[in-house]
Amino acid sequence: MKVNERVPTFFAAEVLAFLQVVQVGLDLGLRQVVIEGDAL
Repeated sequence: MKVNERVPTFFAAEVLAFLQVVQVGLDLGLRQVVIEGDAL
């Protein structure tokens, strides 16, 4: 099942969200980020 043309699976969508959270944390200069989810 495709989520959309660029994201082939729900797992891939969650991985992309994870990477975006990490990038936002780096951009804000945070030293620690807690990410909770059930797929990773």
